[in-house]
Amino acid sequence: MNRTFRTLFTAAAAAVLIAGSAFAAGDDGKPIDLRSMSRTMAYATVYDMQNNPDNYLGRTVRMSGSFTTFTAKPGGERCTACIIKDAAACCSAGMEFSLAEKPAKLPNEDSTINVEGVFAVEKEAGLAFTLLKNARFLP
Repeated sequence: MNRTFRTLFTAAAAAVLIAGSAFAAGDDGKPIDLRSMSRTMAYATVYDMQNNPDNYLGRTVRMSGSFTTFTAKPGGERCTACIIKDAAACCSAGMEFSLAEKPAKLPNEDSTINVEGVFAVEKEAGLAFTLLKNARFLP
């Protein structure tokens, strides 16, 4: 029973990732709006963005999730990110974003936010990471 469930879950996850890749590959110039997707599809798309970034470079992305901040290195600048959980809330994928304009006050940690920015890849210390550049909070 457990093995059957695992096999079905793996097959479903693979189908979602393939669908996410197909969604990104069809660049019609419209923003990728993760807010209109199911939580599982949005999670899978963010996961695909991190693993196949070339498919998304320069695309406008809109997403909804939990706001968080972190420091990438000791004494470093505070970074902002949006975290998306899958439907079961057992897995999460996050996307760092850099705001075009610094707001007077950032949202509270773990509050729900809507953010829009341009998907990019940056390199630091020989490592590549994905983020949304020139981001702004959406109502």
